[in-house]
Amino acid sequence: MTQVEELALVRKMAWRVLPFLLLTYLICIIDRLNVGFAALSMNAELGFTSTVYGVGAGLFFVGYFLGEVPSNLILSKVGARIWFARIMMTWGILAIAMGFIDSQTGFYWTRFLLGIAEAGFFPGVIYYLTLWFPAQYRGRIFGLFLIISPLNNTIAGPLAGLILKFFDGTMGFPGWRWLFIVEGLPSVVLGFITLKAVIDGPAKAKWLTDAEKKYLADTLGREAAARTDTKHLSIWQTLGNTKVLLFAVVYTSLAIGIYGLALWMPQIIKGMGLKDPLDIGLVMAIPYLIATVCMVLWSRHSDKTGERVWHCAGPLALAAVGLICSAYAGSPVLAMIAITVAAIGLYCSQPVFWSMPTGYLTGVAAAGGIAFINSIGNLGGFVGPFAVGWLRDNTANGFQAGLTFLAVCLLVGSAVAIIVGRRVARIRAAEQMA
Repeated sequence: MTQVEELALVRKMAWRVLPFLLLTYLICIIDRLNVGFAALSMNAELGFTSTVYGVGAGLFFVGYFLGEVPSNLILSKVGARIWFARIMMTWGILAIAMGFIDSQTGFYWTRFLLGIAEAGFFPGVIYYLTLWFPAQYRGRIFGLFLIISPLNNTIAGPLAGLILKFFDGTMGFPGWRWLFIVEGLPSVVLGFITLKAVIDGPAKAKWLTDAEKKYLADTLGREAAARTDTKHLSIWQTLGNTKVLLFAVVYTSLAIGIYGLALWMPQIIKGMGLKDPLDIGLVMAIPYLIATVCMVLWSRHSDKTGERVWHCAGPLALAAVGLICSAYAGSPVLAMIAITVAAIGLYCSQPVFWSMPTGYLTGVAAAGGIAFINSIGNLGGFVGPFAVGWLRDNTANGFQAGLTFLAVCLLVGSAVAIIVGRRVARIRAAEQMA
């Protein structure tokens, strides 16, 4: 198969595989992060302090951590179609249940269980895409899939503002309860659709020719065989592998930054003087829209040059600079410009990061390793929101200390990305010479 034919095949698969996954991931992120908008009125109604909110928002990621690796291993056994459907139905039910909490305890438990229910979806999709696409195309494929991460806030912000504003008081329920109920329902519906829409792998795709199936099987098989450093690792050896642990450190820093900012941004913007939920949602959409465009272009550039390390480490450092500048900006306009820079850095690094461990791991090591990296990393989703909330309650300068903490974590992640990226690059070079 020529390079032109291979590229045409990749595009054909992308159009068939990605659209439904993009839709499901959009709903997933909305259900995960809408608590940030609910907090605009929920905290006052239920008497939550910043620390209580930070703990509850972050407990999602503790449940996520506990369920992640088992979930991905089950997926590798039963197939993506059945397991994705199970994940979506259960997280949808618990997302709706968030609309009925009435205490701090209910808030904590429902967020924790929501994390367990959703565990495995994101790393499952990353693993699933490695079953379809050769390694050299994964930077752009992951970039197209992960476009939902920043784009979600472009869509979810105004949508949440509309629900909070126009559903408030309907049937005697405040707007924040309707936010959880309305945005949780699509997940349950999509769970049933998944059983028809998702195919477990190229071998079962009726829209691929026999020649295309054979080409993919041969290409992906050669890539797996070439990864001599990990192809014989057991799941337990993978979890103790030094490079896997370093990848987890990098992703933890990224998650601390992404969720520490996203789950507090509605309240950060409210503190700048905006009160109307719809206005807050519209302003919040701006940095994420710009970050979406930059992420696509950056991941394509990484694929074009074949360079991963600096394409990951550089944006992490840029995000740190943006957060520091936003913490000490002299005006709301300058603060939002700095937040936009931070968002660009956070989301440009994400798809390039996932091209690194997926190019290193294979077989059982890939299924378990990707889930392990994501589960450890997503503990940062607890650390970030909690730290920002605790520092806000216990320091005198609002969000300054919290944003500075996020920035320091991102600088650590940038440095570790350089270290582990160079180690993996040396392994790849040695394997190619062998």
